[in-house]
Amino acid sequence: MKEIILYRHAEAETPDGGRPDHERRLTPKGRTTAQLVGSRLRVHNVIPERVLCSDARRAVETAELSAETAGVPAAPERVPELYTGGADEYIGIFADQPAELNRVMVIGHNPVVEEVLERFTGAHRRMRPGEAAVLQFVLADWGLIAADHSATLIGVLPNEPPSAGQSPITHITDRTSADA
Repeated sequence: MKEIILYRHAEAETPDGGRPDHERRLTPKGRTTAQLVGSRLRVHNVIPERVLCSDARRAVETAELSAETAGVPAAPERVPELYTGGADEYIGIFADQPAELNRVMVIGHNPVVEEVLERFTGAHRRMRPGEAAVLQFVLADWGLIAADHSATLIGVLPNEPPSAGQSPITHITDRTSADA
């Protein structure tokens, strides 16, 4: 089994804030959301072995905050193609992952995140800033990954704190590393 945590960066400053798009920072809400996602990953034992992110500042901040809070052992890696590329580039990046890895988190941008999610699952789902979809593939090797509706959407980490009595992760059950 292979898993991808496909993550739209958290809420960023508006484009009219005077910074170039590539340099836009997370808002305070975005920073909180990124830490919340990392906390939920840790609580539900859905820790990525590798974190790849767009080189845009808002994606890097999202990756760093989430990875640190989740307890990911390695620093996030910046991949410029996650800023400039389309769905085919994202899928190519997934296909190039080392065989020994089973779970990779990728932080990117819309509309590409939504397009990749739809190509993998066959269903359109709106991804708000700070949402991460956990996708599972029945594959032994990343090189076999294809956008052929072969993924199972295990769950989505919502970008808002849950209300009283609401589960913090939709449809994700607690798992150990051996289960993944």
